[in-house]
Amino acid sequence: MICNPWFLAALPRVRMPRRLWSQYGRKVRVGGRRVTVEIRNGLWEVSVLGHWLRLGRMYPDLENAHYVQNFRMSKVFFWKFVSDYDIIFRKVVPKRIRDAIPPPKCMAMLLYWLARGSSFRDVGTQFHVSPAVVHKIIHNGVKGLRERLVPRAIRFPEGMELLQVMHDFKNLGGLPCVAGAMDGTFFHILKPSYNGDAYWCYKGFPAISVLAVVDARMIFTYVRSGLHGSVGDAGAFMTSELSSRLQHGQVLGPDPVPHVDESGALVYYPVTQVVQGITIAPYLVADSAFALSNKVMKCYDDKDGLSAVQDDFNYCVIRTRRVVENAFARLKGRWQVVVNNHIYDPEFASSVCQVVCALHNVVETRNCGFREEWLQVEEDLRDRVPDYVTVCGRNMYGNGQLLHRLPMFPLRSCECEKRWRSNVICILNVLYAYICNHKRYSL
Repeated sequence: MICNPWFLAALPRVRMPRRLWSQYGRKVRVGGRRVTVEIRNGLWEVSVLGHWLRLGRMYPDLENAHYVQNFRMSKVFFWKFVSDYDIIFRKVVPKRIRDAIPPPKCMAMLLYWLARGSSFRDVGTQFHVSPAVVHKIIHNGVKGLRERLVPRAIRFPEGMELLQVMHDFKNLGGLPCVAGAMDGTFFHILKPSYNGDAYWCYKGFPAISVLAVVDARMIFTYVRSGLHGSVGDAGAFMTSELSSRLQHGQVLGPDPVPHVDESGALVYYPVTQVVQGITIAPYLVADSAFALSNKVMKCYDDKDGLSAVQDDFNYCVIRTRRVVENAFARLKGRWQVVVNNHIYDPEFASSVCQVVCALHNVVETRNCGFREEWLQVEEDLRDRVPDYVTVCGRNMYGNGQLLHRLPMFPLRSCECEKRWRSNVICILNVLYAYICNHKRYSL
């Protein structure tokens, strides 16, 4: 009788909720209709406006530590940042549907995603919203910060700022007229559907290439992102806007810097220095991957042996260039979306890279704190490269030649884990069936 379709049709129908988070709420009457107003119990309502706020009344340092751990900003600077850029999330939403998500919560979701690199579903679970809403908030937030924050936070030094940068580098490594340290890194992405092989970098994963210049305080002054991961650092620099501006003398020129002192007089400060009768103009410090020029300095090649003076010069260059490597390490540690994300679109990944570099500058300037457990220790290349890649011909100037072994396109970690679990389940089922049959026949 239970299997009779007529009996099933006679049963009362139960209306299932369209969303899991919509079945909990309060009923209100708006315009003659009963509307369910959602009650959200996510990270923002329970922790930020609940536990953290009560904890901050007795222990302000603990509340500030929670803000730094989840949003990478102190409490004071977080609310100031929200007040400066909340216009990105301001929208007019009709009240008859539901209350709009407040801009502070949207900014918290964006910073949480950038800091953790989690999927939209995980962020939605934490903040008690749908993945579609998280997708819309994050894309709108990245677009807004790309237009408003990046031009303000990432600027190449000019004028008195250039003189201050040169002074800081002189105190750091002893080299005169250094205007910045330049290097490249990779922004990890998932393999795009179109021309995905071109994004495969030498480290064995799809990524976009990032070229950056930093000052002595580990602040990014120039960032270029979006190129294929197969493009090297030298190729990214030769085709960049910075290289063209350097060749035409638009930046790092030999002209003195005008400045108005306290008395109101116009004073010109020279940016060049004379060392052993040679006039040195401002230049950038880079590694051996870049070509040597009058605007780019790198170490001596020690294939034929170096003198004591050349060895000391290499030490100064390496010590000066170490700043950009430390900046990349702090960037990847603080904003883990650089190394762990679920992004397929290279253009969106480029925008995210620009935004996290700008946020890095803002947070470093405000001294919001950095935890050592965020740092990811760079191991040796042979330990970092996956099993399907062979390292050949390594030397101290490069990472050697990387030869791909089969399979050319390996399975992702999640796919490997799913296959491993399915194989284990199949084996357990076979063993269970064998044991049951053995007991049946033994009886």
